[in-house]
Order: sequence, then C-alpha cells, then structure tokens
Amino acid sequence: MDLLNKKEQTKAAVGELESLRAEIAKLRSEADLLTQACNLARVEFVAAATGMKDLMGNLNQAGTDVSLTGSVNTGTIDVQELVAATAQKALNKRGYGALKADGIVGPSTQSAAMAFQRANNLHVTGELDAPTLRLLVPGKSDTL
Repeated sequence: MDLLNKKEQTKAAVGELESLRAEIAKLRSEADLLTQACNLARVEFVAAATGMKDLMGNLNQAGTDVSLTGSVNTGTIDVQELVAATAQKALNKRGYGALKADGIVGPSTQSAAMAFQRANNLHVTGELDAPTLRLLVPGKSDTL
C-alpha cells in the first residue's frame, strides 16, 4: 500500500514539475520580449537624444548668424535650461505656482514639481524627471 501511495505522489509531483516547466518557458519568453522592448526603447532614446543634440547644435549655429534668425542674440541654447523653462511654463499654465520661466530649477520650481508629482501619483522627487515631463508636457498638441 505504501508503494502504491508513493507511486501516486511521484506521479503527481512529475505532473506539477511539467506544469512548472511550461510556466518557466512562458516566463522566459515574456522576459525575452521585455528585454527586446527595453533595448528598442534605449535605441529610440539615444536616437531622440542625438536628434535633439543635432537640433540644438543647428540652432546654436544659426543663432550666430543674424541673417538666418533675424536676432542679435547670439547666445547658445542649453537643452536642460530649455526643458526646465518649458516645464516651468507648463507648471504655471496648470496652476502650480507663478514661476519665472528662466530655465533654472530652484526651490519654487522644485516645490511646484513636487505638488504636480503628488497630484498625479508620481514618485515625489521635485526633479523634472522623465515621468514628470511626460505627464506635464505630453506632446506638441499641448501648447505651453
């Protein structure tokens, strides 16, 4: 009787093992897909960052030539200041303070960012990080 009982237990364990192996295969496949998606996102990010860098380089180059821009302001454009100023305008528009859109992330900008992050269930850091900017400035259709 014990031998029969052991045989049934072994059979059940083997069935569970096969089920677990199938589940592991599914999880590995899912992990591979996630890795591919992550790698693609990294490539797209690098491409976007490179494009932004090239654009800023072209704008800075054009900024030195008054005939191209019609402007006598020949200062270069700092990407981080441009992002900060854009975020400050968006925070103002959404009612998170009366911020000066100067591109400088000071205490007022940090406080406004924290309030926005809290209101949108984001990780509250006070920084103008990617998740904050994605919600704050979702696209070109949202004018600042």
